[in-house]
Amino acid sequence: MKTIIKNDTVVDALKREISICDSAVKRYEKILYKFELKYGLTSRQFSDRFNSGTLGDEQDFFEWDAIFDYYNDWTNRKQALQESLL
Repeated sequence: MKTIIKNDTVVDALKREISICDSAVKRYEKILYKFELKYGLTSRQFSDRFNSGTLGDEQDFFEWDAIFDYYNDWTNRKQALQESLL
């Protein structure tokens, strides 16, 4: 059972945190888009191939992998915060 948050201060703080997450997600989406264009793969396709060892070990791939992890972390955090407001 979820606890319903009614305190305006807490709600405002959660909304600010969601806004921070949203900014981070957008920033990482822009970076991911550049990799996707450069290599012709979605980030999900890339991640699956990279983690299975079928792409190689170019420096770009390690950076892309890290950025995709950051993107997923911020996306998951944003979703959790949004759910806490329901």
